Amino acid sequence: MRGLRLTDSPMYHIVIMESTGVRVERVSIVVNDDVVGDGGPHNTDGVSIISSTDVVLRDCQIDSGDDNVVIKEGSHGIYGVNLVLRRGKGISIGSLGERGSSQQFVTDIVFRNVTLQRSYYGARIKTWKGSTGLVRNVTFESFFVQDVLVGIMVDQNYCPLSQRPEGCRDGGVDAIRLEDVAFRGFSGTFVREERQISCLRCIDMRFEHIALRKSLPARSGRER
Repeated sequence: MRGLRLTDSPMYHIVIMESTGVRVERVSIVVNDDVVGDGGPHNTDGVSIISSTDVVLRDCQIDSGDDNVVIKEGSHGIYGVNLVLRRGKGISIGSLGERGSSQQFVTDIVFRNVTLQRSYYGARIKTWKGSTGLVRNVTFESFFVQDVLVGIMVDQNYCPLSQRPEGCRDGGVDAIRLEDVAFRGFSGTFVREERQISCLRCIDMRFEHIALRKSLPARSGRER
């Protein structure tokens, strides 16, 4: 897939599912609604990768009202490089493990040289309690963020009201294991927090060369 321009899809723009050996290069995804948050365009994910192997995203510009790029269960060997992501929720792994799902695996993921502008998050991993699986060998490297809400998020207590209005009960001791995860070389500005980390089963999670600073009010222009 090369050189496409997609504009204002009512839902997901690109979905890669149960596929092997996919290349997405010089693709532009445009969402003209500039509202960020609850009043914006929901479920307009830029690129969703599900149960796929050997996928490369290269030299793409992606707007979104939801996840700009999202990696879901059963995906391995995903490489993203030279990406510009605007608005949306940044790069996400998950959510994984909703309603106690088992065998939720995501491994061998690299995102490098990524610019994010006015997104909710820079890089995020989100898993539900009470599930089993593994996220392993993940690297987020050389990220430049501009006025993101939170630079780095790891949330192993994920339970949004939009998906579970009744709330979540304690999932017990089970949780998806996060292992060998590196956040490296993050620079730029955040609106609220540099990072939010909520770990239940995290092993060898590293934060290296993180140089994020809080946006000045005149630059951020909002608190989302």
